[in-house]
Amino acid sequence: MLENENCGEDAQSHACKVLEVMVLQCKDTVSQLLPRIIKTVLERVTKTVKMKLCRSMCLQVVIAALYVNPIGVIEVLEKLTMPPTGEPVCSQFFSQWFKQADCVRGVHNRKIGILGLVSVLGRCAGPLPAYLAACAHEIVPAFLALFSGLEKAYQTKASVDSEDDAVEEAEEEDLEIEEDELESDEDDYDEDDAAYVENLAKMAGSHLGDDDSDDEDDDEDIELDLYDTPVDSDDIDEYAEFKSMLLGLQANNGELYAVLTSSLAAEQQQALQEVIMLCDRRFAAKQSKLLEAQGGFQFSHTLPHSFNF
Repeated sequence: MLENENCGEDAQSHACKVLEVMVLQCKDTVSQLLPRIIKTVLERVTKTVKMKLCRSMCLQVVIAALYVNPIGVIEVLEKLTMPPTGEPVCSQFFSQWFKQADCVRGVHNRKIGILGLVSVLGRCAGPLPAYLAACAHEIVPAFLALFSGLEKAYQTKASVDSEDDAVEEAEEEDLEIEEDELESDEDDYDEDDAAYVENLAKMAGSHLGDDDSDDEDDDEDIELDLYDTPVDSDDIDEYAEFKSMLLGLQANNGELYAVLTSSLAAEQQQALQEVIMLCDRRFAAKQSKLLEAQGGFQFSHTLPHSFNF
């Protein structure tokens, strides 16, 4: 479909999503197909692309493959060239990826972007390879853009889920009221019922009648996350993976860590620190939930016979 010029870009975007899901879901099975998949989606990007979504979804396939098999995908990228100039694809791909980091939409796409880049950097034992060295100053800002958008996307998703739960609960209550009315012979209803129906109508209107651009962006974020993959599990924490990678570089590859962070502006340094703090808060919240699920603190039944002060 991506090679068929008669297919629309909307259909091609969906085809890219299917490829991405397949790469993430069946990573061991499709490993031999990765060279063909990567070549196909990148060739599509080199042609005329009118829809930003289509270009983004093509890149997402490669990013997902980098997360699954960074070494193998890098080898494929280094062998490909850009027609008609013959320039290497690898450096061009990473430069394009970093520059478009703030245009990525949805929870899933931002999460896989973070995990893919973490996977690539986590395997750098020495200096940055040539395909990353040219855009080294763009790497951490790309992370920051992804995290900034991701935090907002998580908030939007939580808000929508909460509103959906409220509407569902209201509809269930409304159904119970209707059933009660059918079972009784009374034809009137009190003012509380009228107020309830009015509130329900307002809630429905908030979903159907809003024309604000922010709401449209929120809807787009949610629509992009309709396909669940193993990456979307709460067990995979992109914040923890990022912090682990960054601390690992700081401890074991100080030269590379300096290259990535030395050119950051004061605002970017503050944003990076805030991401690390958010990593810690998320870890603490997860530990708290785990402890709560286990029934709270477990105290030893054996008490000491004496205390030393």
